[in-house]
Amino acid sequence: MQLPNVHVLPEAVPAVELQQLFVEALSASAPTSDKIDVLIELADKQWHTYERISPELAAEISKFINATWNPTDLPQTEMLLSIVGHLGLDASMSLFLAKAKDPETALLIRSEILEASREFGDLALDPYIGMQATRK
Repeated sequence: MQLPNVHVLPEAVPAVELQQLFVEALSASAPTSDKIDVLIELADKQWHTYERISPELAAEISKFINATWNPTDLPQTEMLLSIVGHLGLDASMSLFLAKAKDPETALLIRSEILEASREFGDLALDPYIGMQATRK
């Protein structure tokens, strides 16, 4: 299975369609970096639906992130944190926070995780925190 071509999607995509695209992206035979790029785009589109993904899909995406994350790679960490924040993935954020407490984790990586944590707020993550009055 190939990755979905997210660059041809309209600006607004229904949440039900996005769910299928997430499943396709996770099961695609593609390099990890390409999957991450697609997941970033899909997470951004999902965030704009003002709907949370299903707990089952959240678990699958977290499983991918947790298995994929290279805690020595700052650009990848930033990209994965973007997905975590847009989708409110508590399981992955917990892993990131645990690693941020590890003294062997590079200072730049720890700093990025802690900055994201301050931005996202407490667990359970709510990707719409501060937007309650403006939700559709």
